[in-house]
Amino acid sequence: MNFRPIKAGAGPLPDYIRQTYMEAFPPAERRDLHLVSELIEQEPRFTLEEIRHEDRYAGLLSYWQFDTFAYIEHFAIDASGRNQGWGATALEQFAAHVHPLVLETEPPHDALSLRRIRFYQRAGFTLCPLPYLQPPYRKGDAWLPLCLMSYGDIDLGQNFDAIRRTLYQYVYGVAEN
Repeated sequence: MNFRPIKAGAGPLPDYIRQTYMEAFPPAERRDLHLVSELIEQEPRFTLEEIRHEDRYAGLLSYWQFDTFAYIEHFAIDASGRNQGWGATALEQFAAHVHPLVLETEPPHDALSLRRIRFYQRAGFTLCPLPYLQPPYRKGDAWLPLCLMSYGDIDLGQNFDAIRRTLYQYVYGVAEN
Protein backbone atom coordinates (compact mmCIF):
# COMPACT_ATOMS: atom_id res chain seq x y z
CA MET A 1 0.00 0.00 0.00
CA ASN A 2 1.06 3.53 -0.62
CA PHE A 3 -0.55 6.90 -0.03
CA ARG A 4 -0.81 9.71 -2.54
CA PRO A 5 -1.99 13.11 -1.23
CA ILE A 6 -4.63 14.92 -3.25
CA LYS A 7 -2.89 18.25 -3.83
CA ALA A 8 -4.29 21.75 -3.63
CA GLY A 9 -5.02 23.15 -7.06
CA ALA A 10 -5.73 19.69 -8.52
CA GLY A 11 -9.31 20.67 -9.35
CA PRO A 12 -12.38 18.63 -8.46
CA LEU A 13 -11.96 15.38 -6.57
CA PRO A 14 -11.47 12.37 -8.86
CA ASP A 15 -14.69 10.45 -9.55
CA TYR A 16 -13.41 7.26 -7.88
CA ILE A 17 -12.65 9.18 -4.64
CA ARG A 18 -16.07 10.82 -4.78
CA GLN A 19 -17.77 7.46 -5.31
CA THR A 20 -16.00 5.73 -2.41
CA TYR A 21 -16.70 8.67 -0.11
CA MET A 22 -20.40 8.79 -0.97
CA GLU A 23 -20.87 5.01 -0.73
CA ALA A 24 -18.89 4.48 2.48
CA PHE A 25 -20.35 7.22 4.68
CA PRO A 26 -23.97 8.15 5.37
CA PRO A 27 -24.86 11.84 4.92
CA ALA A 28 -24.67 12.55 8.67
CA GLU A 29 -21.04 11.34 8.70
CA ARG A 30 -19.66 13.21 5.70
CA ARG A 31 -19.08 16.70 4.39
CA ASP A 32 -20.52 18.04 1.17
CA LEU A 33 -17.89 17.26 -1.47
CA HIS A 34 -17.21 20.88 -2.38
CA LEU A 35 -16.25 21.46 1.28
CA VAL A 36 -13.70 18.64 1.13
CA SER A 37 -12.14 20.35 -1.90
CA GLU A 38 -12.13 23.66 -0.01
CA LEU A 39 -10.32 22.05 2.93
CA ILE A 40 -7.66 20.69 0.59
CA GLU A 41 -7.18 24.17 -0.82
CA GLN A 42 -7.38 26.23 2.37
CA GLU A 43 -6.67 24.16 5.51
CA PRO A 44 -3.01 23.20 6.05
CA ARG A 45 -3.91 20.81 8.90
CA PHE A 46 -6.15 18.73 6.58
CA THR A 47 -4.94 16.05 4.15
CA LEU A 48 -6.88 13.74 1.85
CA GLU A 49 -4.88 10.80 0.58
CA GLU A 50 -5.63 8.26 -2.09
CA ILE A 51 -4.67 4.75 -0.98
CA ARG A 52 -3.08 2.64 -3.72
CA HIS A 53 -2.49 -1.12 -3.85
CA GLU A 54 -0.19 -2.47 -6.55
CA ASP A 55 -0.59 0.77 -8.50
CA ARG A 56 -4.38 0.75 -8.50
CA TYR A 57 -6.86 2.75 -6.48
CA ALA A 58 -7.76 1.05 -3.18
CA GLY A 59 -9.41 3.69 -1.00
CA LEU A 60 -9.15 7.01 0.77
CA LEU A 61 -8.00 8.42 4.08
CA SER A 62 -8.50 11.97 5.28
CA TYR A 63 -6.92 13.30 8.43
CA TRP A 64 -6.11 16.41 10.43
CA GLN A 65 -2.66 16.93 11.90
CA PHE A 66 -2.74 18.77 15.23
CA ASP A 67 0.12 19.54 17.62
CA THR A 68 -0.32 16.50 19.87
CA PHE A 69 -2.29 14.02 17.73
CA ALA A 70 -3.70 13.31 14.28
CA TYR A 71 -7.40 12.78 13.74
CA ILE A 72 -8.60 10.36 11.05
CA GLU A 73 -11.78 11.92 9.73
CA HIS A 74 -12.55 9.39 6.98
CA PHE A 75 -11.05 6.03 6.10
CA ALA A 76 -12.60 3.73 3.51
CA ILE A 77 -11.48 0.97 1.22
CA ASP A 78 -13.09 0.86 -2.21
CA ALA A 79 -15.80 -1.80 -2.52
CA SER A 80 -13.65 -3.78 -4.99
CA GLY A 81 -10.90 -4.21 -2.38
CA ARG A 82 -12.85 -4.98 0.78
CA ASN A 83 -12.30 -8.20 2.75
CA GLN A 84 -8.84 -8.67 1.23
CA GLY A 85 -6.83 -7.25 4.14
CA TRP A 86 -6.20 -3.93 2.37
CA GLY A 87 -7.83 -1.88 5.12
CA ALA A 88 -5.75 -3.46 7.88
CA THR A 89 -2.55 -3.07 5.87
CA ALA A 90 -3.28 0.55 4.97
CA LEU A 91 -4.17 1.47 8.55
CA GLU A 92 -1.06 -0.27 9.91
CA GLN A 93 1.19 1.55 7.44
CA PHE A 94 -0.45 4.91 8.14
CA ALA A 95 -0.24 4.44 11.93
CA ALA A 96 3.46 3.59 11.66
CA HIS A 97 4.17 7.09 10.29
CA VAL A 98 1.43 9.30 11.70
CA HIS A 99 0.63 8.96 15.41
CA PRO A 100 -0.78 9.20 17.97
CA LEU A 101 -4.17 8.87 16.30
CA VAL A 102 -7.77 9.55 17.23
CA LEU A 103 -10.87 8.60 15.26
CA GLU A 104 -14.64 8.46 15.66
CA THR A 105 -16.70 5.31 15.27
CA GLU A 106 -20.27 4.28 15.84
CA PRO A 107 -21.14 3.02 19.34
CA PRO A 108 -21.25 -0.77 19.66
CA HIS A 109 -24.98 -1.20 19.06
CA ASP A 110 -25.21 -3.83 16.30
CA ALA A 111 -23.12 -6.45 14.50
CA LEU A 112 -21.71 -4.02 11.93
CA SER A 113 -20.63 -1.40 14.49
CA LEU A 114 -19.07 -4.13 16.66
CA ARG A 115 -17.20 -5.43 13.60
CA ARG A 116 -15.79 -1.94 12.89
CA ILE A 117 -14.70 -1.47 16.49
CA ARG A 118 -13.00 -4.89 16.51
CA PHE A 119 -11.23 -4.01 13.25
CA TYR A 120 -9.72 -0.93 14.88
CA GLN A 121 -8.93 -2.83 18.09
CA ARG A 122 -7.02 -5.48 16.10
CA ALA A 123 -5.01 -2.58 14.63
CA GLY A 124 -4.10 -1.43 18.16
CA PHE A 125 -6.78 1.20 18.78
CA THR A 126 -8.44 1.56 22.19
CA LEU A 127 -12.12 2.40 22.63
CA CYS A 128 -12.79 5.29 24.99
CA PRO A 129 -15.78 4.69 27.30
CA LEU A 130 -16.59 8.40 27.71
CA PRO A 131 -19.70 9.67 25.87
CA TYR A 132 -18.97 11.72 22.76
CA LEU A 133 -21.19 13.62 20.35
CA GLN A 134 -20.12 14.42 16.80
CA PRO A 135 -21.25 17.89 15.77
CA PRO A 136 -23.34 17.95 12.60
CA TYR A 137 -21.71 18.59 9.24
CA ARG A 138 -24.77 20.55 8.13
CA LYS A 139 -26.62 23.32 9.91
CA GLY A 140 -29.89 22.03 11.34
CA ASP A 141 -28.77 18.38 11.54
CA ALA A 142 -28.63 16.62 14.90
CA TRP A 143 -25.50 15.91 16.94
CA LEU A 144 -24.54 12.25 16.44
CA PRO A 145 -23.64 9.94 19.35
CA LEU A 146 -20.31 8.31 18.46
CA CYS A 147 -17.29 6.92 20.27
CA LEU A 148 -13.67 8.01 20.14
CA MET A 149 -10.83 5.54 19.69
CA SER A 150 -7.11 6.19 20.04
CA TYR A 151 -3.85 4.65 18.91
CA GLY A 152 -0.34 5.23 20.14
CA ASP A 153 1.09 7.23 22.98
CA ILE A 154 -2.01 9.18 23.99
CA ASP A 155 -4.27 8.79 27.00
CA LEU A 156 -7.66 9.53 25.51
CA GLY A 157 -9.42 9.39 28.87
CA GLN A 158 -7.02 11.86 30.48
CA ASN A 159 -6.99 14.18 27.44
CA PHE A 160 -10.62 13.70 26.40
CA ASP A 161 -11.83 17.27 26.96
CA ALA A 162 -8.87 18.86 25.16
CA ILE A 163 -9.20 16.44 22.22
CA ARG A 164 -12.95 17.01 21.98
CA ARG A 165 -12.44 20.80 22.04
CA THR A 166 -9.82 20.55 19.29
CA LEU A 167 -12.10 18.43 17.09
CA TYR A 168 -15.10 20.66 17.69
CA GLN A 169 -13.17 23.86 16.95
CA TYR A 170 -11.10 22.87 13.93
CA VAL A 171 -12.86 19.93 12.29
CA TYR A 172 -16.46 20.98 12.89
CA GLY A 173 -16.17 24.73 13.49
CA VAL A 174 -18.36 24.75 16.60
CA ALA A 175 -18.04 25.56 20.28
CA GLU A 176 -18.71 22.98 23.00
CA ASN A 177 -22.22 21.50 22.98
